[in-house]
Amino acid sequence: MKEKPVRKRLFRPSILSDHKKVGKKLLPPFNYMLGGFHEISYVDSIIPEIIWIALLQHSCGRREGVELARALSKAAIKSAFREKKVFFGHVSAYAEISKEESESVLAGLEESGALESLRRVLLPLIFFYPECPLSFLFPNGVPELRNRDHALSDFKLILKKLYDRTSPSAVFALATFMYLGFLGDAVKVFKDLSLAKFEEIEKYPSTDLSKQIASGVRSFALMFFGRFAEEKPSPWPRYFWSQGLKLEKCDFGVQNEE
Repeated sequence: MKEKPVRKRLFRPSILSDHKKVGKKLLPPFNYMLGGFHEISYVDSIIPEIIWIALLQHSCGRREGVELARALSKAAIKSAFREKKVFFGHVSAYAEISKEESESVLAGLEESGALESLRRVLLPLIFFYPECPLSFLFPNGVPELRNRDHALSDFKLILKKLYDRTSPSAVFALATFMYLGFLGDAVKVFKDLSLAKFEEIEKYPSTDLSKQIASGVRSFALMFFGRFAEEKPSPWPRYFWSQGLKLEKCDFGVQNEE
């Protein structure tokens, strides 16, 4: 009697293997390990916080975009002294930098050679959103955009890509946000989680492991910003969307929340 062939897919790692089953629900790792979080909207609360990273990666390419984000975050960590470990991966974090600290950040960026590139790429964000916490990059005033219509069109394109949280643009922006947490030693991952193999995210969406890590990254972002919204709410997300309506009505379609 011939043995039935074993299906190889049975031995492939499950994309949800990090999740824990509670009743009929599968909870993402950061949820069941950290005890839950305040429910937030990915679109309303998270996109405004990671838009600067997406802008860097869109304009400079993924690798250079990460390096520029790293340079700014590193300069901020070095310049800002806090009792608790913090990281500068989201826009709102830069609202807490004092004038003296911002001067130190600018000096550090000047020394590293990243200042002019950051100014050039982030200018549209700061020009369209004058109250953006990153406006300290232009201490002498924000210059005019040479081609406002083109810059706005490009900005809308970046936003549209971010609306789908499973898109490469969104995943790599979220992954960079989390990486900046590792950089400041403010985020740690247990070695038995798929996120311990964080570097595999570069293969997204080609492998199951990269998809699993992407799921973990999204869970982390929801957890982080959920707690952030509850413990230290920021006016930036609301201002971002309110100002966006003044610039031009944008209809990106309705996307399902994960």
